Amino acid sequence: MYAALFVTYFRKFNLAFMDRMAPCDNLQHMIAYSFCVIGQRAGDWRSVAELTPMLLLPAVAEEIPRNPYSDLRAHMARSRILDPLRRFGLHEFRLADEDGRFTDESDTVRKTPLVDRFLRFNL
Repeated sequence: MYAALFVTYFRKFNLAFMDRMAPCDNLQHMIAYSFCVIGQRAGDWRSVAELTPMLLLPAVAEEIPRNPYSDLRAHMARSRILDPLRRFGLHEFRLADEDGRFTDESDTVRKTPLVDRFLRFNL
């Protein structure tokens, strides 16, 4: 049931419904790449800002509009990839803000042991 819920959430549910940002269809279509990167690169604590460029293929990153006031790529990576993975128990966050608020630039994230047991890639 866990696997069915995971596939339904990431493949059938429109991830754009979870935030108020513009649709980014390629992010959802190429999300397997992001999962593979997480399995390989998120074993140790990494900042969301450091991990974001690794998670997004260039075609996906170019589809996300630029904003001079905020890093929409980091926000989108967090709301559509990292936060859902945390809710599935595949990631854990360490918040940089002492008040418990999310700050995409300096919060750190790492995968949980469940990632290696649940996600497998044959490259």
